[in-house]
Amino acid sequence: MDKSFFKDMTYGMFVVSTKDEGRDVGCFVNTICQITSQSMIIAVSLNKSNFTNFAIKKHKSFAVSVLSTKTKPEVIGKFGYFSSKDVNKFDGFKCFETNNLTVIDENICGYKICELVDVVSVDTHDIFLVRVVD
Repeated sequence: MDKSFFKDMTYGMFVVSTKDEGRDVGCFVNTICQITSQSMIIAVSLNKSNFTNFAIKKHKSFAVSVLSTKTKPEVIGKFGYFSSKDVNKFDGFKCFETNNLTVIDENICGYKICELVDVVSVDTHDIFLVRVVD
């Protein structure tokens, strides 16, 4: 099979953030898609070994910051290459809190507040099916 097709697919850039024992955690993701429009369900894919994956399953909600081309590269680096187990990824970045979730606010296009509906396990990743509530 020719897998080069996957290199031509479009993706976005997002920061997913949630809480773990009152502490802010989050990660960079590039795979989010709309599933339904009337009830506003989206799918978010996260690696099973990612600490944020574990925290979302406990907290049952998360925020999605939609990054823009003006978002600092440091945001992508910190949220993409470090673990929330070891580092406060939000330190040094503009943020705000809404719905008991911290949203990264570094030149974003917008944000979504999501509540967990279901989790589908596929190989190395979990697909979180979530309802957008704000």
